[in-house]
Amino acid sequence: MNSSAELRLLLDTTYMLPILGVEVEGVEVTLEALRELKRRRRVEIYYSCYSILEAIWKLAKLGFDASVVETGLLLVEEEFSLLHPALKGT
Repeated sequence: MNSSAELRLLLDTTYMLPILGVEVEGVEVTLEALRELKRRRRVEIYYSCYSILEAIWKLAKLGFDASVVETGLLLVEEEFSLLHPALKGT
């Protein structure tokens, strides 16, 4: 990803689910806008392991096509940057 992007965005699970084959009403317009911003290198998009975990939990409840999910996960890994959350102790 281009570190000079004007905007850095953490992708919520709601926006990851369509990439993994689950239709989510009302997110396609936002995803299209993000694709365009990314294409123009105006946004750097991140995801977290927690979003992947939540998406898999939802997929398990809904049923899923394993090949679609695998393709989606590969796309997420290729197109977005993994954010490593830091846990701070007291």
